[in-house]
Amino acid sequence: MKRLKNTTADLRGRLPLWLAVSGAVLPVLAGPAGAQDLPAPAAEVPATVQLDTVVVTATGQAQALPDAPATMTVIRGEDIAKRPYASITDVLKTVPGVVLNSAGSKTGLPSISMRGMGSGYVLMLVDGKPVGNSTEATYNGFGGGQAESYLPPPSAIDRIEVIRGPMSSLYGTAASGGVINVITKPVDSVWSGEMTLGATTHEDNDSGSSHEGRFYLSGPLIADRLGLSLFGSLHEREGDRNYAGGSDGYQVYDNTRKSLGARLAWSIDDDQKLTFEHVVTDNSSSRTSEEDGGEGGIDIDRKNSSVTHDLSWGAGYETTTFVNHEDVDFINGDNASGYKQLNINSKTARTFGRHDLVLGFDYRDEETRHAPDRIPEDVDPVMTRSQWAVFAEDSFHVTDDLTVTMGLRYDDNERYGSHVTPRLYGVWHVSERFTLKGGVSGGYKVPQLKQADSNIYEPAGRGRGWDQGNTALEPEESTNFEIGAVWEGETGLQLGLTAYHTRFTNKIDRDRICEGPEGSTGCRGREYISQYVNRDEAELNGIEATADYAFGDFELGANYTYSDSKITKGPGEGEGFNDLPRHVLNLSLDWYATDALMVWGNAQYRSATRDEATETGHVGEHAILDLGVDYDFNDRVSGTLAVYNVADKSFDNGYSDGRRLYLGLTSSF
Repeated sequence: MKRLKNTTADLRGRLPLWLAVSGAVLPVLAGPAGAQDLPAPAAEVPATVQLDTVVVTATGQAQALPDAPATMTVIRGEDIAKRPYASITDVLKTVPGVVLNSAGSKTGLPSISMRGMGSGYVLMLVDGKPVGNSTEATYNGFGGGQAESYLPPPSAIDRIEVIRGPMSSLYGTAASGGVINVITKPVDSVWSGEMTLGATTHEDNDSGSSHEGRFYLSGPLIADRLGLSLFGSLHEREGDRNYAGGSDGYQVYDNTRKSLGARLAWSIDDDQKLTFEHVVTDNSSSRTSEEDGGEGGIDIDRKNSSVTHDLSWGAGYETTTFVNHEDVDFINGDNASGYKQLNINSKTARTFGRHDLVLGFDYRDEETRHAPDRIPEDVDPVMTRSQWAVFAEDSFHVTDDLTVTMGLRYDDNERYGSHVTPRLYGVWHVSERFTLKGGVSGGYKVPQLKQADSNIYEPAGRGRGWDQGNTALEPEESTNFEIGAVWEGETGLQLGLTAYHTRFTNKIDRDRICEGPEGSTGCRGREYISQYVNRDEAELNGIEATADYAFGDFELGANYTYSDSKITKGPGEGEGFNDLPRHVLNLSLDWYATDALMVWGNAQYRSATRDEATETGHVGEHAILDLGVDYDFNDRVSGTLAVYNVADKSFDNGYSDGRRLYLGLTSSF
């Protein structure tokens, strides 16, 4: 657990070109960056010291974090290993601008919101390859948090790059709120592995206990030519006794999440490499009503296969091409639905003097399969849509201290036609310790397949209502402004401040178009119908502030997020369009008591959220404190003991846990 002192080095202007994301077949086409050729960090660096970190997500090629044309947070694999994280969402919950929300998720899995925008605005990537939109296959709250559950287990992660703010000019419609790129560990040159076992027990018997296991194994099959990585996880949680709204009884939910993946990396020669990967995920939940003994449950299966080709060619060109296929099946009793996505993507990066250029191409084909009872008999239950795009970015180093990034993306959707999304961003290193960043970018988001068809009715509100699609729904557009500053002191203090403003046109939302008294059936046999609509205009404003300080054997971190949304024109004018907390404050303190012992604490304050449909509190104002101890028994075995929600803060929404104890052991070789 020994901490290394700050060895921050300015890599600006001195990154070798081969660190740019490499390899593929098409020399002038492009795709999101992977991480297979980036070297793993050589030594542990505190989470608060990030200025020497190399990132790839902001432009599609490698660069030092201070030069990245975006507001970014990087979480190193070494820092992830310090905490008993069961999933990626646990890792991300203290990132500025990120809010986890479990309310409304029938499986209890938290979904990620970023800068006041829900999970549908946040693009999830694994090694630069997109995770599909699982909510297309699910309904009635069962899709909440599913995409996040498809991400690799923490033991397989090299680092996580989080971009807050739109990246539609580089990554397309799914990235209109931000990007989370989970970069896995490269295949090791010697056999190594890690296994973690953990268990959580709750003080309150109404909350189910859980246990988990995960592993990572990597090494060469043929030295310097062929390598294999295997990784997997299992998380089982006993049933929660959550109040079933409107009923006198309770329901018990059980959840099991399983994931298994394999990656085969073949270095064909010194200039090209092929990587094959296959991951299967199963997420099942069941419930039993104590009132009538009735049973129910869901099963969500996902298969993902990909092949990536990295190629270095010509005078410094680096090309990466991948083909990624995803298939999600959703079974809820007698109802079955599903979602497929095929993504072909290629990108080439090259430096010309003071210009770092990226050119790319992207093709995506989607298919949604619906349960027959969700649509009229004369409507095809299979919906398809395809789109393609070309994009380009130029990072122009005007001087050694000033870089201006210009990006442009052209999308062509078979239903919505063409659209151009621009980006302009500047990074100015005013001095060795002070950096200014800021820019303006476009956001573009096309409706989901099920949102854009009036024949589709999703069950909603525990079966009390319907969410109806809308054939007249138009794509959502936004213009986004941000400005930020970072200052790093000589004594280990680092401060950051970012302000952002987003203007929406045709903001996608929902309106009640039919509503009756409780228990009525006048709206297509149910109590109400909500339909997807476009709001004329809306805006989102926010501030993110960070402070990190390393002193002696201590590391102190704090960040604050303010977010406020408002419909500014049309129906609902003056109302907010989300039910996220306006204020979030995170505090953390790590004490490296000895080389083997670390004591840590995290505290989070969240202001109350509001359900805009009922104008009532959704989750009240609260603060939660977590405390833990990590101990290295030797070079191969470490343990964690943690108490979460120390003050046993309770909630009325039935989705949050009280005080609980975690015990975990990790062994590595």
